[in-house]
Amino acid sequence: MSENKRDLHVDLAICGAATVGPWTLDYDVETRRPLVEAMEVPSWGGGVIVADCAEEADARFIAEARAGWPHAIERALVAEAEVARLKRVIDEALESSEWGVYEDALKSVVRILREAAE
Repeated sequence: MSENKRDLHVDLAICGAATVGPWTLDYDVETRRPLVEAMEVPSWGGGVIVADCAEEADARFIAEARAGWPHAIERALVAEAEVARLKRVIDEALESSEWGVYEDALKSVVRILREAAE
């Protein structure tokens, strides 16, 4: 199965370009339809409406995604950077060990990972 890898920096920029949060779940007083309001942007009845949904679950998702998605993307970027760093550390350990001597290579990996964790 092929996976389309998203550009997390672009996704984070999209989040940043959206109307400022927090966004909250509310209801239209006339239609009783679920709404999502940006409370930091004043409007005549509260916050500016950023979404009008047919289902409460959709409105809740949109409202929570305003804060949750940027947070998740930032955590993913940090995790990806840490994975890349640890790969470099392991590569360094393997390159500094005597090839063919697995015990030596593993000891080098453990030593360098311990140093990297400090």
